[in-house]
Amino acid sequence: MPLTPVETSLIDAANAVIDAVPRGTVERRITDHTVGCAVLCSDGRVFTGVNVFHFSGGPCGENVAFANASVYTHELEKCRKQY
Repeated sequence: MPLTPVETSLIDAANAVIDAVPRGTVERRITDHTVGCAVLCSDGRVFTGVNVFHFSGGPCGENVAFANASVYTHELEKCRKQY
């Protein structure tokens, strides 16, 4: 079954967040395992996350993407309550 345009856009967003991390530097070798993730909220917003050094004990890209969505939504609700 072919991917939908929405699914393709999520893959593109996850790849873009990986591509934003420079390769071939002291901080990131070309062989480092990197995980990118894009999550789609019910209102259409997309949040991304990346883990550059997956095996170094850092959080997975998926956890980072969900945390970004959670923090943004929480901050948005705080702002709405203030006004």
